[in-house]
Amino acid sequence: MLDRARPITISERVSRVALPPARILLQRQMRMEIDDEREFAEALQALGGPEVSADDTITDMASIPFRSPSQGRYSDGTYGVLYAARAHRTASREAAHSQRQYYNPQIGRPYPVRYTLLSWMADGNAKDIRRFLREFPWLISDDHALCRELGASARAEGLACLIAPSARDRPKGVTVPIFREGVVSQGRADGEVTFWFSSEGPVRYRTKFN
Repeated sequence: MLDRARPITISERVSRVALPPARILLQRQMRMEIDDEREFAEALQALGGPEVSADDTITDMASIPFRSPSQGRYSDGTYGVLYAARAHRTASREAAHSQRQYYNPQIGRPYPVRYTLLSWMADGNAKDIRRFLREFPWLISDDHALCRELGASARAEGLACLIAPSARDRPKGVTVPIFREGVVSQGRADGEVTFWFSSEGPVRYRTKFN
């Protein structure tokens, strides 16, 4: 697939919905200390929104996936990938799916969790693989095995990123998996995304821009 994709150079702003490292650690500690889901929801609400304003903090959040690699669609966990998207809606829908596993609301009691909407300028060489979706439907499959092989190939080829179809924001959503640290710059906090995680239905969300 990569051999058939035309090389391009990108310079565009990409978005990601995430939590600052300090908030992640705090919520993990709360999860260990609070067994009751209702009390956990109340504690999350009492925390308020995550504060991400310092430029160095936003820059650091772009480096975390490379310092602590984890498995994802385009990585088996042996190398890092910064998952971003062309539009804030796509970033929110992707995050709603990936973050749901960390919460367990009671039936009939969805609760809000507040995340930060971040963006950076991404500059580098890339390949656009969206046109291959019909031929290779595994690009948006929940089985990530072939996507991970593709990610490893893109990284070995020296690509900064891929321009790929979104599995969660169909049919027009675009994701930008980034394979090289230092590709992004000019980070900023664009707003806050509140997710309502439910045990019964889809995750709802609302975006508040700065």
